Amino acid sequence: MLTAVTLNSAAAVGRAEDIGTIEEGKAGDLVIWDAPDLDYLFYRLGGNLAEVIVKNGEVVEKND
Repeated sequence: MLTAVTLNSAAAVGRAEDIGTIEEGKAGDLVIWDAPDLDYLFYRLGGNLAEVIVKNGEVVEKND
């Protein structure tokens, strides 16, 4: 399911070689959620479950 909004989306705009997965050499944007599983993210839709946000390889927000 997350592939649809990550790698597949990057491929759709011709950027799968640069973004869309967590790999060495790719742009490092990601979110670490406080959720026991993927289903929980959709159950709590609208809530802020982000624990850590990383943009361009740097932590930009961390909820303690």
